[in-house]
Amino acid sequence: MVSGISFIRHALAVMRPHAPHAPKDEVKIVPKDEVKIAERPRRRKLSDERNAITHKFDIAGHEGYIIVGLYEDATPGEVFLVMAKEGSTISGFVDAFAQAVSAALQYGVPLRVLSRKFRHMRFEPAGLTKHPDIQTATSIVDYVFHWLDLKFAHAPTSVDRRVMLSTIDANADAAPPCVTCGALMLRHGTRHTCPSCNEIAAAER
Repeated sequence: MVSGISFIRHALAVMRPHAPHAPKDEVKIVPKDEVKIAERPRRRKLSDERNAITHKFDIAGHEGYIIVGLYEDATPGEVFLVMAKEGSTISGFVDAFAQAVSAALQYGVPLRVLSRKFRHMRFEPAGLTKHPDIQTATSIVDYVFHWLDLKFAHAPTSVDRRVMLSTIDANADAAPPCVTCGALMLRHGTRHTCPSCNEIAAAER
């Protein structure tokens, strides 16, 4: 009886369809010259002794200092912001913000890219300034990057703006104010360009 049951089990096992073996994963060998290794971002540190520029600012009565450490090629590599009122919330914020900007500069983020991100941000303190080329600031961050643009990115100064304004054709249509910063835009063909923040708008025909 036992041998009969064993025979039946063996017969069923033989008759049961076997699942096909899954193909093994193929290993593809890539030549060394085709292997691409992602480069890690490199930090460009400043030398232990470096030149620096200190600028005092005043925004609606709020005074502070911008200190910029320079590389050997006179480009900015670090930024420090010091407010006159030590221990205030604004003082802590600008210190942390300056450290983030310094890290971005040292890892190769262009100043113009940072400026486009942070110019015209609006929060208090804001208002009139004592800088001849920065009449108003919408925030401390706006002032800092406006000044950095003037100092290192060759942004147009008040003298440059007067020269550009003097070149406007008297018969041309009046240019509208810039929707971003409020400065008078200049007409160039079929578009208007802001000399202050480089905003571009289509000219009305």
